[in-house]
Amino acid sequence: MNEEWAMTLQPPLWVWIIVIGFIVQISCAGWVNDHAKRMGKESPDRALWTIIAFLFPILGVLLYITIALKPTQESHARQTETKTCTFCGRDLASDARWCDACGRALDKTLESTD
Repeated sequence: MNEEWAMTLQPPLWVWIIVIGFIVQISCAGWVNDHAKRMGKESPDRALWTIIAFLFPILGVLLYITIALKPTQESHARQTETKTCTFCGRDLASDARWCDACGRALDKTLESTD
């Protein structure tokens, strides 16, 4: 008799599928929103990508990764800027704080090259 009562308390399979699907939706939308925020996306863009990831979880995340994360010309230009170490002459990234070759701390008087 107790087994029959316990069986009536278990939700059907379709309820579990809906719950798991909703968890996947929330997770995908949360990841996209958090990642877009860390990448410095504007609020309207971030909201749009979050909504897309919520409505179409897997497809939305894939679209976000392939479309929204394409490097822009500005970010590419930022990556190609370099500066030269005044101690050893090695070319370094523009945001480097230490020289990879000699290990010295870089100061603000370094030469910048484009």
